[in-house]
Amino acid sequence: MTFLNPWGLLALLGIPIILGIHMLQRNSQKIPSSTLFLLDAVDPLSRSGSRMEKLKSSLLMWTQILCIFLLTWILVKPQWIKPDSIFKAIIVCDASLSMNSFKNEANYALQTKLQQMSKGAARMEITLLSSSPEDAAIYNGPDINEALKAFSQWPHRHPNHDVYAALRLAANLSESKSLLILLSDHKQEVPEGVRQLLVGSPKVNIGFAGIEVNKDSWKAILKNYANTQQTARWQIIDEAGLQIRAFDLSLQAGENRTIEGQFISGQQKMTLQLADDIFPTDNKLCLIRPLKKQLNISLDFIDKKHRDFFTSLCENIGDVALVEKEKFDLHIATLDSAELLPEEAGIY
Repeated sequence: MTFLNPWGLLALLGIPIILGIHMLQRNSQKIPSSTLFLLDAVDPLSRSGSRMEKLKSSLLMWTQILCIFLLTWILVKPQWIKPDSIFKAIIVCDASLSMNSFKNEANYALQTKLQQMSKGAARMEITLLSSSPEDAAIYNGPDINEALKAFSQWPHRHPNHDVYAALRLAANLSESKSLLILLSDHKQEVPEGVRQLLVGSPKVNIGFAGIEVNKDSWKAILKNYANTQQTARWQIIDEAGLQIRAFDLSLQAGENRTIEGQFISGQQKMTLQLADDIFPTDNKLCLIRPLKKQLNISLDFIDKKHRDFFTSLCENIGDVALVEKEKFDLHIATLDSAELLPEEAGIY
C-alpha cells in the first residue's frame, strides 16, 4: 500500500486540538441552599487555579476523533499496488528556444511529476517526445533517472512553433490508459485529455532582433521584451576576441532600437555582444564582411555564333571571368551527341 498524498497526514493535528478543547471545558458547580433568598447574602467566592480539567471520556470526543481519522484516510489517498501494474506516461516537451531560460525549473517539475506518478504502479513506462517533428524521441524506458538525464542533455533549439500536431501524433500513438502531458513554458491550446505542466514565468530580456550587413557597414536591431524600461550594455569585439568599445543604451518597454557602425579596418569579421541574461541565445551576433565571389566560366562551342553570344553575355555580367576548361566553375558547351555528356555540372 502507498499514499498518493502524504501531506494529508497533517490532518492528524486535529486530534490534540480536540483533546485540548475537551480539557478546557469546565464542569458545572452545584451549591446546595435551603432557601433561595439567602443567595443575596452570600459573598462571591473567587477561586484561582488551573483552568484545565481532567480529561473525561465521552461519546462526543471519540466521535470527533474518529472523524479526524476518516478525514486523514481520505486525504492521504491510500492505494494498493498490484505487482504487475504498469503506468504509462507520454510527455511532449516544448522544443522552443525560450525553454532554455527555464531549464532548471523544467527539470525539477519533470522530476516531481514522474516521482508522483511512479507511486501509482509497480513499474513505469516513460516516453519523452519533442514538440518538433524534426527531432527524434528523447527517451523511452522505465527508469526515471535516465529519463531526467536525457531531458537535461536535450537541447531546445527551435523557434516558437505550434505543438498541436505533435500532441495529436502522441495521442494516436498512446493507449487509452496512457497519460499525455505537455511540458512547456506557457499555456497553449491542446487536444482534449492532454494535461499541461507549465514552468514559465515573466522574465526581463533584451536581445538582438535583426541584422543587415553591407560591404563596409552593418545595422542591428535591439529589442526590449520587458514591460519596463531597461538599460542594455553592448560591446564590439574584433576577430581576435578583444573588446573595441562598449555602449550603454536605455530602451523603453517593448522598444526596438537600430544601432549601426562600420567594419573594423583590415578585418573580415566582428562580434556584437550583449551582457549575459536569462536568455543568452539572442545576446550575440557574429558579423562577416560580405565578399563577392568571381564565377569562372569555360566556353566550348563548335560554332562561332553561340560562342560570340555567350562571350558577350559573360562580359556584361559582373564578377564573371572566362577561363580555360580545366579551371572553370561552370562549363557551357555544345556536344555532338548525348554519349559525350561529361560528368561535371554544366550547361550543354
